[in-house]
Amino acid sequence: LISPHCDLCGNEGKKVQISPPGDVRIALSGDLKLLRETLRENFGDEELISKKVVLLNGVSYEDRMDEVIIDGEVVGNFRFNGSFEFLPRIPGATWMRASKGIVEVDEGALEPILRGANVMARGVLSAKGVRRNQEVIVKCSGRVIATGRALKDEDDLESGVFVKTRHKGIFGRKRPERDPSLKDVIRANLTRLEELEREAIEFIRRVSRKFSLPVTVSYSGGKDSLVTLALVDQALEDYSILFVDTGLEFPETVEHVRRISELFEKPLLSASSDLFWKALEKLGPPSVNRRWCCKLCKLAPLSKLIKENFSSSLSFIGQRKYESRVRYLSGRVWKNFWMGNQISASPVQNWNALEIWLYIFWKNLPYNPLYDLGYERIGCWMCPASDLADFELLRRTHPELHEKWFSWLRKYAERAGKNERWVSEGLWRYEGNERKERKSGCFDRILEERIHSSPPEQILEALRPLGEVSRSSSHLVLKRGNSRALIFPESGRILVHGENSPELLQLILSAIRRFEECLGCSLCASHCRRDAIKFTPELRITSECSHCGKCLEVCPLIFYSSD
Repeated sequence: LISPHCDLCGNEGKKVQISPPGDVRIALSGDLKLLRETLRENFGDEELISKKVVLLNGVSYEDRMDEVIIDGEVVGNFRFNGSFEFLPRIPGATWMRASKGIVEVDEGALEPILRGANVMARGVLSAKGVRRNQEVIVKCSGRVIATGRALKDEDDLESGVFVKTRHKGIFGRKRPERDPSLKDVIRANLTRLEELEREAIEFIRRVSRKFSLPVTVSYSGGKDSLVTLALVDQALEDYSILFVDTGLEFPETVEHVRRISELFEKPLLSASSDLFWKALEKLGPPSVNRRWCCKLCKLAPLSKLIKENFSSSLSFIGQRKYESRVRYLSGRVWKNFWMGNQISASPVQNWNALEIWLYIFWKNLPYNPLYDLGYERIGCWMCPASDLADFELLRRTHPELHEKWFSWLRKYAERAGKNERWVSEGLWRYEGNERKERKSGCFDRILEERIHSSPPEQILEALRPLGEVSRSSSHLVLKRGNSRALIFPESGRILVHGENSPELLQLILSAIRRFEECLGCSLCASHCRRDAIKFTPELRITSECSHCGKCLEVCPLIFYSSD
């Protein structure tokens, strides 16, 4: 149930104790396949999940781990720890018909174990086939009394701890004989689903009236944007669908987006990017803390797409507060720092994943087939926010994409002096955003730096966003606030003095680098209110520039540069 009341029987439901934040989702065919394989491998039984509506609740762990919920009980944890494994809890172990991974203990061990003790080797009667580090079920006289991890092999029973117990107890609840279908679950929650739908449609109409902008739906191919699209379609008649092919989308996603646009019979405005592999050589692999890929490959093309078609727009986005702390704090209407021409709003901001999935099945919405391959989230196939479990799935479902990315990572690691763990354990995902400080000589408050020689016209244009630049026969003069800089193009010498000379020097170096190494993402042009930035195809900054410097603030090359 997604509310206390059951529409089927009229009774109040029982609250299931799960770990926060409680973003429960329905296990789809891919999840169930992985679960069945793991249960069969670990315990020789897969009947635990047979004919059941299985729910998964993501919990905090170093990789993917879900609480598995069946018949109102958390029956165990399903996690990736180099391989997929199932950690049964007492209800799951009791309901399971396990034929493997069983440790039988004598009667004398019963009370100590129930009070919290580990399983000692001398109290073990049998442990057929058990291996060290295996998840096991502990039984006494045929009854489940504990679960945990074996610390020894089956033949090492002389002394010491044999099983480090994790869960202890005797579970007496009989398993329900009835197996509710997904249709039953929807009928039991229909009132709440109708309330969610009604509130979301009212929100969409209210926000649309407030801003009076062209309406778009940013469609990623994921479940949340699918529900958002369906809600907008009911609320409004006039809107367009936006999609950005980052060059890193799964082929299934690209095809799914095409089919969805045909189904909803709305204009599909799409943009694509080929910058990722080019930018890799300059910026290195993206990480959780340095997600330059999102800015270059997604937001920049999207901003350009909006500018070319609408100037600015109100975009409804499938963002939910359960996804991250940043999204939790953003509210339902916001403006992205990187997207100056877009106001964003999320009608599903407060929905949890279970509500999203129930709505999809209620409305029979065609979702991305990747979900049925076991993927929890849909995005770029090499996203640094992915778990190692996701990359294991990628290896299984799209081996050519997996090899393409990890081959590049291995070559990069060799060049950068990184060890094999950096690649195999996904440490590249956590590289920081450390910025190396350039050393400058400082004499009487004058900072000096040298760059390679460049044509004066090129340097003048590069520095235009920082302020007025005048030119003499031998040098350029830049004034910004109370600071001043002299640039000698022929020798590459730069002299800066004034109250904010360190900041100005860094701005100058960044502006020149941005001009010379521009990747052509055009995010800066989308933020320029004077339309002073052109791509012909090289970056050009015209005399219309007002020197606000906004284009430098949003340049991913500068923002994520580490040298």
